[in-house]
Amino acid sequence: MSTKFLGRCKRKRNWAIVGGESGSGARPMKKEWVVSLKNQCWKAGVPFFFKQWGGVQKSQHGRQLDGGTYDQMPAIATLAEHYA
Repeated sequence: MSTKFLGRCKRKRNWAIVGGESGSGARPMKKEWVVSLKNQCWKAGVPFFFKQWGGVQKSQHGRQLDGGTYDQMPAIATLAEHYA
């Protein structure tokens, strides 16, 4: 995974939802990947939502990152604003 994900995007992103895979074939997710994305979002003004660490037994791993949860969501725009 690239640590400069947002910098490679052609368009501005309005939301980042991050979470590890779950289920029997779940691959591990490294903390530094999540922290890098969180920091990039903060710098770019993009809301960051951390869904889960994932894993085979995802309920045991939870969704806390550095002692807190990240539930940011983008502002809801009206249809008029969206099509202006």
